[in-house]
Amino acid sequence: KWAYFKFTSYDNPYLDPTEIDGARSQLDQMYFDQEYMAEDIDINDKPFMYAFNPSKHVIKSYTPNPHLPLLISFDFNVDPMTATVSQQPNIKTLRIFDEFMIPNSSTPELCDAIIAKYPKWAGNMEVTGDATGSNRSSFERGGVSHYFKIKDALDVKDYQLKLRKHNPSHLNSRILCNSVLQNADFAITENCKGCIEDASQSGVDSFGQIIKTKDKGRHLLDNLRYSIDASFPDFIK
Repeated sequence: KWAYFKFTSYDNPYLDPTEIDGARSQLDQMYFDQEYMAEDIDINDKPFMYAFNPSKHVIKSYTPNPHLPLLISFDFNVDPMTATVSQQPNIKTLRIFDEFMIPNSSTPELCDAIIAKYPKWAGNMEVTGDATGSNRSSFERGGVSHYFKIKDALDVKDYQLKLRKHNPSHLNSRILCNSVLQNADFAITENCKGCIEDASQSGVDSFGQIIKTKDKGRHLLDNLRYSIDASFPDFIK
């Protein structure tokens, strides 16, 4: 004989119900149900951004505010080099409205393309992206870091770099991304077809790691999650 018991976090006398309610207001519903409500849900069977809904999160267009900085998110792969362009109209809102994907390129070439398209924002950009770009890289002539060259090309100062010392784990990044998708005002404009594809289709393996292949590197998904991390650093308390 066996018995099945289901206890939620609300049944734990050592947990303050108001703290659980706080988690409910911050986390996406699926993760909350799995971790707090003891629901039998396998989120690894779902896309990395399982809370992404094109009808909710894809908008026709966005005109950036010329008085606010642009957030440029970099991912360093050489083939391709990628970046996304976004802006935060307010602390609860993020708009991803442009993407760059340049094959067999370099950091200076990518920066040139960004400045050519957004010359009015030179010196008024914030930069985030792959934290490993702060390391000295053999891919960059002269052995200097990617971000050293980005600062020079985009006229960015140290205080405009929104970088972690280490990249967020795929697990923590996934929790934050889906919580933002559900509870904040996040949208991608329809011209960012690569971002939309990666947000819709990127899967994870049994360990929660993003599945990447030679054909589907999911580089723009990395750009997206770095942008979300930089824009909502204190979203989950």
